[in-house]
Amino acid sequence: MSDVVTARWWTPGPPAGPQVGAVLLRDAVTGELKAYIGVGTGDSEDADIRLIADWGAKVDPVLGRALFPAQSFLRWADDA
Repeated sequence: MSDVVTARWWTPGPPAGPQVGAVLLRDAVTGELKAYIGVGTGDSEDADIRLIADWGAKVDPVLGRALFPAQSFLRWADDA
């Protein structure tokens, strides 16, 4: 299981339609950050976050740091 750290959206979302975005998660076991990108249905932000976390494309940690610069100092999946 993972905890949601933050999400970032590039489309207006509800009620305008689907949301395109990225989700930053912290692995509950290792504490590593992992980012995913994808599209949600636009029904609710919480549902879209979970949908992207479950079915989105995993992002390379280098790109994840660029997508979420405020969290770039935290421990990412590729850190030793």
